[in-house]
Amino acid sequence: MSTFAKIGFRSSNYESFRPHYPSSFYDILANYIESRHVQETVDLGCGTAVATFPLLKISNHVRGIDLSPAMIKTANELKEVRLKQLGVSDFSRIDFEVSSVDNLQIEKESLDLLTAAQCIHWFGDFDKFFRSAAKYLKPGGTLAYWYYIDPVFIGFNDSSQNRDSKEICEKANKIYRKYAYDDPNWFGRYWEQPGRNILRDLLVEVDNKIPEDLFTEIKIKKTNAEFGMNFHEDDLELQRSGISLSDFAKYVQTFGAAHNYAEAHGKDSLQKFEDNIIEDFERDLGWDREKTTVDIAWSTGYSFMKKR
Repeated sequence: MSTFAKIGFRSSNYESFRPHYPSSFYDILANYIESRHVQETVDLGCGTAVATFPLLKISNHVRGIDLSPAMIKTANELKEVRLKQLGVSDFSRIDFEVSSVDNLQIEKESLDLLTAAQCIHWFGDFDKFFRSAAKYLKPGGTLAYWYYIDPVFIGFNDSSQNRDSKEICEKANKIYRKYAYDDPNWFGRYWEQPGRNILRDLLVEVDNKIPEDLFTEIKIKKTNAEFGMNFHEDDLELQRSGISLSDFAKYVQTFGAAHNYAEAHGKDSLQKFEDNIIEDFERDLGWDREKTTVDIAWSTGYSFMKKR
């Protein structure tokens, strides 16, 4: 988590190239809560507020909290345009502040909804987190966290004909994993741990810590991305189509490990990464950096629960 709080982290790139959660997921959350009009929500680790702004569909007031001043600055800069997109005219319904999860200024039993998107794996002491969440929530209030991990190629569009799309996508996945994890010359050794491995395991370690004496009506849903997959109505469906090879590379550059790699190897190293991974795609798969677009999906999951 500390990587994203560094001064040099490019929060604008994070906002531009990270996936955004679909409105259907907020319907799933609202149906679980059994309300679209809760009063007070806090979103932990809000980043650039990708997941925070849509919470206004459910909550009258939302507060986003993040450790990174750069992330909060970007969230505030996006406020006007995002609220306009949502049809929200009252800017006071959402605000953002810089704070650590361990130093929250939240009144006891004041929240209807407490959320954490793509960040809970960094919190460290999960027993302490769940106890704190229960302290801040009203009786019957909802704790919800959700996440995604590792893009999986599920399709592509180029000029080639009669090629086995599944086989080519599997090769593309292998190339991605080379740069993200497998080749020690690239990003693999620059991940902050144990957070990344907890996320790669779809937060099993976190879910196993949910205290059933504090929470009830626990719903845990995990979806593994793969070629030819079919989503179910209660899945967190996260996929994007028609992405250029360059934009895919720029998405990978938003990883904390990529930022740490660039700090170690110099400012031009990420351009070197982009050139190298696209050259691998072209040489091994016959793709074209100017013409080929790809479709990707992410493995996802969410956990909902209510305070007893």
